Amino acid sequence: RGIILRLSGSARFGGESVPLMREGYCLTAGRDRIVITGFDEPGLYYGTVTLLQLVKQPMRIRDTVSVPCVEILDWPDIPIRLCRLEHIHHFRN
Repeated sequence: RGIILRLSGSARFGGESVPLMREGYCLTAGRDRIVITGFDEPGLYYGTVTLLQLVKQPMRIRDTVSVPCVEILDWPDIPIRLCRLEHIHHFRN
């Protein structure tokens, strides 16, 4: 019961064991517990961020928080993510 955080190279997804990728995670939310399995610390972080996004989804103030029963398996498609910085001083004629 409750929220379980794990680090592992594989996770249960769709009833079977699947390997996790670097910075990847598997989030399983059921009626009585939530399991977040991360391949590494960044994966565990991203899985926790996804859980917080699920909690905030309804955007209504309530006494209790509901989380939908869901299974999510996610990892980055590319090893290095780029960030585009646009600032008024960078634009020149």
